[in-house]
Amino acid sequence: MSRLYVDAANTSGIEDGTFQYPYNTVVEAVETAVEYDTISVAPGIYYGRINVPLSMNIVSQQGPEVTVLDGAGDYVGIFYKDIN
Repeated sequence: MSRLYVDAANTSGIEDGTFQYPYNTVVEAVETAVEYDTISVAPGIYYGRINVPLSMNIVSQQGPEVTVLDGAGDYVGIFYKDIN
């Protein structure tokens, strides 16, 4: 199990899923993650269809009030605050 990070504000040009260089999209993180990984998402609005396997967790770094998954009406995103 590992933790991958997502932050749409990452403008470094490097995206490797680490805290220092997070992915820009949740889709990138889901495509890279493996079973039982946790995807930690920074505040923001993230667009795109996301098919999340049940064995993965997607958590908001600061709560669902400030982190939104907008699947263009296709899916409902449910977040809980990351306590780690």
